[in-house]
Amino acid sequence: MRLSQKASKTAEYMALFRALETIESPRIRLFNDPYSKNFLSAPLRIAELLFRTPLVRQFIHGVMDNRWPGAFYSGVARTRLIDDVLRSSVQDGINQVVILGAGFDTRAYRLPELRTCAVFEVDHPSTLEVKKGVISRLPTMNTEHVRFVAIDFVEQSLEEILLKAGFDKSNSAMFIWEGVTNYLTADAVDQTLRFIANCASDTRLVFTYVDKAVLNEGSQFVGSKALAKTLNQIGEPWSFGLNPSGVNQFLQDRGFELVEDLGSVDYRSRYMRNRYTNSDVYLRGYEFYRIAQANVK
Repeated sequence: MRLSQKASKTAEYMALFRALETIESPRIRLFNDPYSKNFLSAPLRIAELLFRTPLVRQFIHGVMDNRWPGAFYSGVARTRLIDDVLRSSVQDGINQVVILGAGFDTRAYRLPELRTCAVFEVDHPSTLEVKKGVISRLPTMNTEHVRFVAIDFVEQSLEEILLKAGFDKSNSAMFIWEGVTNYLTADAVDQTLRFIANCASDTRLVFTYVDKAVLNEGSQFVGSKALAKTLNQIGEPWSFGLNPSGVNQFLQDRGFELVEDLGSVDYRSRYMRNRYTNSDVYLRGYEFYRIAQANVK
């Protein structure tokens, strides 16, 4: 759900994080994403290849932690959390999955549970074209159950475009909105939530958001100033956030019941505590990033 005329750079960074996590030992890694490396530009692909050497791996982690404190650990832990929420929903009978701002998300291809679902990947045409170009060169990525939904949010309606793509509004669905709301306007967030709330009962939503306080120039969150500088340099500054204490009411006002709202320290601790038993490095930074789960009333 981006208005950029090129594929999102932050989408590529997330693909890098997933590719690096996949290199970790199967004993400790949070997921296996064999496709993410294919979406990397040449410099990041080189980093991914070098990451396979233990000493270089330690160096790259150090560089990432210095530049974006906590971003890697938050990114891979949130990927696993959303994977788990999605699997649970499919087990409960959900057979429609809508990924808003799909970017280089590969869940439709790496999670076997989704092969029997209709998966709608929604994003700006330029990002989808890049993605489809990569997929066309990877015959192992089965797209029979995937529908690519290109949309320009300035000119087009999400509801109209989804219905044309075959989305069944009378059938419950799982909406994934990862890494997107912080780039939108308040009106865009509101309109999207109200559309989802008007879908079938038992429709579910998992979305990420940032603590509104991090948008202030004087934010006291660790690493927030350096992160803001990087986002401005790549032309993808953050523009929207929520006060965590008000999220429950915010969702109720738009037709949802809040199931869970976790800060990044909480979900990193949930998935990484046994992995870093002698260090709390995985908990440092990115405290402002959060994941909420909600159901349509």
